[in-house]
Amino acid sequence: MSTLSEKLRKLLSEACKDMGLTSNGIDSLCEIGVQGLTETSSDDDIKKMADSLVPFAKAMQGEITRKMSKSKPEPKPEPKPEPKPEPEPKKDPKPDPNDFAETIKGLLAPLNEKLEKLSAENEKMKAERAKAERSAQIAAKAKDLGLPDFLVRKLGIADDADIEKELTGLKQELVASNLMPKDAAQVQAEASNEMKAMAAKMADMLPDNK
Repeated sequence: MSTLSEKLRKLLSEACKDMGLTSNGIDSLCEIGVQGLTETSSDDDIKKMADSLVPFAKAMQGEITRKMSKSKPEPKPEPKPEPKPEPEPKKDPKPDPNDFAETIKGLLAPLNEKLEKLSAENEKMKAERAKAERSAQIAAKAKDLGLPDFLVRKLGIADDADIEKELTGLKQELVASNLMPKDAAQVQAEASNEMKAMAAKMADMLPDNK
């Protein structure tokens, strides 16, 4: 199975195949782009990310071409009076790697800012969804136990606390303090226990049949 990075690189390479962008340039863009994706990102999400990187790829290639053209010295005109041996062609000076790195950094700065914002929004949505799910679980359990909604809303249950244990303990305290009626099942169980105890007591009072 292809990784997110491999899928993104394949899509970006296809989109930039006519630009002449180097493999290192595509890798640099992929390293930035993959930060805006997660393991749950769909193929459509990866395609959208690749499309959003294309303008930056064009800008990078344009900047590289401009710097290469600027670094080439203009040829000096040769004097015509007398034929002279043709001079050896001068080698084009190599671009400064540091200058190239700064250029890429400047081009990718807006993309980095956008990805950081998307990542923060994603984390916020995850936290809100988790909070809503836990609140729903608390409300459902409170309803099963017959606890009042207003009381549960004011009750602060820690994120790592056991919901059933906390709410069951609260109900037991309310019942013990006569602030809440007992469940029908609990009343029936207590009545059954009382009847069993009474029957046992009466049996003890009867004479032994020998």
